[in-house]
Amino acid sequence: MKKIFRFAAVLFLGALVAVACEDKPTPDDPKDNPDDPKDNPEVTVSPYKIALDASFSDWDAITKKDDFADVYKGASDDPIQTFKITSDADNIYFYIEFLADALPQNDICSEWGDSYNGTPELGYKATDGINDAFREVVHLFIDPDGNDRTGFYTFESEEEEGEPAIKDLGCEMCAQFFMFFKPSTKLVSVAWEQTLVGPNKMGKHDGTGLPVGDPTGDYDYNGTFCQSWPDAADEAAIPVWGWQNPDNSGKGDNDCPRKENWKPAPAQNGIAKVEFSLEKKDMTNLKDEDEELACGIIFDWGGSYQATSALRISYSD
Repeated sequence: MKKIFRFAAVLFLGALVAVACEDKPTPDDPKDNPDDPKDNPEVTVSPYKIALDASFSDWDAITKKDDFADVYKGASDDPIQTFKITSDADNIYFYIEFLADALPQNDICSEWGDSYNGTPELGYKATDGINDAFREVVHLFIDPDGNDRTGFYTFESEEEEGEPAIKDLGCEMCAQFFMFFKPSTKLVSVAWEQTLVGPNKMGKHDGTGLPVGDPTGDYDYNGTFCQSWPDAADEAAIPVWGWQNPDNSGKGDNDCPRKENWKPAPAQNGIAKVEFSLEKKDMTNLKDEDEELACGIIFDWGGSYQATSALRISYSD
């Protein structure tokens, strides 16, 4: 009888060992990595690590959309050839490839001017007789809460009358740049930038989004975003533009992106590249519970116009 019990005990212990060893992941088995967001949906850390150093090699790993990165590819003759985004716990990172010839060309333009009007010496000065030739080249529309039903319009589409240029994007803030290309350095530079927010008021408008008379009601930083452009005289949420400021007061300096977070590299084969970041603490309407960000770009200069699709990523914690 004792032999039977001993034999049974050996079988039982052997079974326990077999179960314990079965399918045990090894450190070299990438498919069983609990720290990889692709294997564990509870993990909210981006697998992409971006260093703002103008080498751009760390962007090579981002080739298609996933939870923590998104990519837009333009046509061969589009000003914006490639647009990528990703994030970490503190920043949203952006990467753009431009056709260098599509940008304004200027070697004497001062960089990082601080005003739109009154200081042409800080920005681009046209030679066509226009005194104040400041103009945005790139409009970066940002939707910090990822909700396409809140925020304000992108500009009206050139292809589809009455429709926003970037569909499915309800923006709370917009970073606008006068970008230019310096032939002497072959770098994409910024003469000035301004970051605007869009508190909304309900009111009548003229069919292009501009108010007719004074909009009514209180400012609403989470106003209703219309999926299609309303007809003239319809009531809609109208963006009342103001400067970016952490307390949403409509006052403050331009700080998105900061100059130190802007990294270009000399153009090669006609392609000029730049990477930059926006700090999450500078983003309007970003709440602790927000899980997704969306953004898009409109390029507008010298007869060239391009609206990217809306890119979306999950925030990294």
